[in-house]
Amino acid sequence: MIENTNPEIDVEVLMQRIRAEVALRKARSQSVTLDTPKITKTAIPTDINVNNIIERITLSKLPETAVRLKQKERYTVTDFLNFHDEDFVRNAFHGILRRDADAGGLMHYLTSLRNGSLSKLEILGRLRYSREGRIYNVHISGLLSRFAIKTAYRIPVLGYILSLANFFIRLPVFINNWQRFEAFVNQQERDQRAQMNRVITQIEDSFQIVQQRSAERFRAIDDNLVKANAGVDDIRRLVSKKTDVVEFRALSAQLAESLAQKADGTQLTELAAQLAEGLAQKADGTQLTELAAQLAEDLAQKTDGTQILGELSEIRQEILGNKLNILDQQRRLALLLEEARKRLPAPITQNQIEAIVAEEDHLLDALYVSFEDNFRGTREDIKKRSEIYVPIVREAQAGTKVASILDIGCGRGEWLEVLGENGLVAKGIDLNRIMVAQCQELNLDVSEAEAITYLRSLKSNSLGAVTGIHIIEHIPFRRLVVLFDEVLRVLKPGGVVIFETPNPENIIVGACNFYFDPTHLNPLPPLMVQFLAEARGFVRVGIKRLSTNRNHRSLVTLNADESCAEKINPIIQIAQDSFFCAPDYAIVAYKS
Repeated sequence: MIENTNPEIDVEVLMQRIRAEVALRKARSQSVTLDTPKITKTAIPTDINVNNIIERITLSKLPETAVRLKQKERYTVTDFLNFHDEDFVRNAFHGILRRDADAGGLMHYLTSLRNGSLSKLEILGRLRYSREGRIYNVHISGLLSRFAIKTAYRIPVLGYILSLANFFIRLPVFINNWQRFEAFVNQQERDQRAQMNRVITQIEDSFQIVQQRSAERFRAIDDNLVKANAGVDDIRRLVSKKTDVVEFRALSAQLAESLAQKADGTQLTELAAQLAEGLAQKADGTQLTELAAQLAEDLAQKTDGTQILGELSEIRQEILGNKLNILDQQRRLALLLEEARKRLPAPITQNQIEAIVAEEDHLLDALYVSFEDNFRGTREDIKKRSEIYVPIVREAQAGTKVASILDIGCGRGEWLEVLGENGLVAKGIDLNRIMVAQCQELNLDVSEAEAITYLRSLKSNSLGAVTGIHIIEHIPFRRLVVLFDEVLRVLKPGGVVIFETPNPENIIVGACNFYFDPTHLNPLPPLMVQFLAEARGFVRVGIKRLSTNRNHRSLVTLNADESCAEKINPIIQIAQDSFFCAPDYAIVAYKS
């Protein structure tokens, strides 16, 4: 029987058991003559201190999470063999010697078990037939014969012959076990393949559902367009007829109100003009009223061209995001299937483990691409922001074949595209595989690589410039120091490094907007980064605070002649410096 955790110790019962054991040990101490291996480095004392035993039992207990073997007078060998490693050694002490393992005995037997110098049967035998074990005389069925055989294996020459004979005798058993193991592995492989196939099927079903929903939305928009066009055509036909002037003016006013709310401006303005020209004519008021009501209903359903184009753009964006996610999942599943095929039935290798762990780093690639597309800004916005650095790299004579530019964390490649449009030679690296693939589709020179590892692969004095747009806030401080060192090594004399990052001098940025990106670590104050660059050997280190093309707002102070200007202007200036200063800044440094 097995019981969990440590039960509460009944002191009276414990004292009675200890006194009985002390008396039994004293009675048998003279009759014990068999010399067996000692459990610890020191012999068991002949005169036993009861307080010491109590302290040993109460303080040297099994861990709270360990599984304890229930103490009883008779065991089978299997009762102990069901445990492994440290649990086995602790329960062997607990069941045979009626106590928890001391530190020396636990370390001795656990080390011997792990390095193969002693088997479980040999440990059980040495504990059971030791001096202390013979005192408690715990009966373990089948232990004596098996322990004797194991001991005989250690006799020179004879032990080798016995082990060889045992191998041939048990060879059918080994073969049978191997066949069972092979069948088990094959079944596991089939189960894994079936599970992965189910996952792929679920992904494909989800993609089909998305396609169906997109098709339904397209059909609904087409129906609304048809209704709107039908209403417009009917009104155009009726404007040539005659109608009551009062009713016609009322309908014209309703249409003008709709124009100011939801309708397509250009088309309905033309209709309003046609209605105004027909005010002096007469027509069937009932029919025109019905058509106006139908048009109002269409307007309420938001069928104007601008909104339809917006919905179409949202649907395309959603389909593109789903496609990226599905393709990424399919590629990752294919890799996992390949690694599973390689490891079965052979053990998994270090390279396969590294491949699986590396794949785990790309689980959120597609999610981060969608995040960037939604919140980073449009491609044109980022290109306009990046143009400010073109004169800096030109002044450093970077961007040639012999002094190319390396962009670390190039993302979607906007900065690389600006460099290419200005005739500058540049290469980018990024860890996000989806972004790398998008850049390669734009014929940009981009590869998947980690920044420091890639820099270490380059020769010294080989680059004209190194840039990183919003990358250093993702890097731990120690790695950031190493990054500055490697950049300094690979730059040519006179080469420039540009690192742009959010500006925590802006309180809104430092307290809120910085943490909008969940992959950001800590805000980096400009003076701290400037000091770091100078401390690692860069010269002419400058801080460039950036506001252009960033939807930046600023406060205007009052004229000096206005009332309260003297008191309010300092407050406005504090707010300007704390809440409305540049949201980004760049460190620009050179190699001497």
